[in-house]
This record gives sequence, C-alpha cells and structure tokens, in this order.
Amino acid sequence: MKLMDLYYPVKDEINQANLFGATSPMYAALGQKGHPGIDFECKSGTPVYAPCDGDALYVTDEYGGCGIWIRTPNHTAPQFNVILWHMYPKDTPGFPYAISTQQGVYTPVKAGEMLGYSDNSGFPTESTGPHLHLGVMPCEVRESDGAITAISPENGYLGCVDPEPYFNQHYAQ
Repeated sequence: MKLMDLYYPVKDEINQANLFGATSPMYAALGQKGHPGIDFECKSGTPVYAPCDGDALYVTDEYGGCGIWIRTPNHTAPQFNVILWHMYPKDTPGFPYAISTQQGVYTPVKAGEMLGYSDNSGFPTESTGPHLHLGVMPCEVRESDGAITAISPENGYLGCVDPEPYFNQHYAQ
C-alpha cells in the first residue's frame, strides 16, 4: 500500500530531461543537489487540477515564483506537502485561482478540482520556460499554527522526494 496516491495535475507529458534529481548548474546555484521534483511540459494557461485531497495554500517566493502547496489530510503518516509551482501570479487577468490567495489561508480541496493555471513564474532565476513543477515533501505539521516543516530539509532537494512512486497513473481532471 502506498502512503499517498497522486493524480497527474495536467494531461501534458512529464519532461524526461527534468526528472527528480536531474542536475544542472541552475540547481547548484540555488544550493541544491538536483531538481526537487518533476516537470510537466505544459504551456502557459494550462488548467491545473488538484492531484490529491488536502488543504491548499497559495504561496510565493523571493524569486517571483508562485503556486500552490497542498497539505495532505492529517490522518496520513507522514503527512505530505504537494508543491505545484510556476503558476500564474494571483490577480492575473483571465487566470483566476479557485482557492484563496490571501496569505496564510488554506482552502480544502478534493482531487480533480481545478485550482489555477500554469505559467512561468520565477523566470529567469528558477524557471526556464512555461511548465508545471510538482514536488512531494514529507513533512510535519505543527498543530498550534499549521506550519509545514520538511522532515529532511537538508537532503539537497529542499526536503522533497521523488514523486514518481506516488502517482496512480490517472489524470486528476
């Protein structure tokens, strides 16, 4: 039995050159051993669907990247943080999010729900073109405030593990 089942969040192909652990100078410059997830080859504006049930949070980073983190239900052990990255920034005309984009607000989602749209956020520092990044981070969730902490933050992949074994080979849509 798998600890978690993930649906593919888009119907586009997985980029075989950018699988989990793939190396490039870009990852070294970001302090990583290699790629902390997998990339789906999709164009900007591709609808992105929830790959699992959980609580979704809109997140941004210092490089201009943005997307959604989905915290799996707390009855799984360990819990997982599923990262969908390089999506359109909030308030982009014509590309609304189906979850709250207010900082720190979680929205319950079910697998298959449309969440938002893929893009190229974080370019040029952490994105090389339009695509959707998916990462899986085993984590602990602090009960007092819901903060997510990677179980192995120093593993060289930002605490993420290879998502491939978790896919159920079906699309979320």
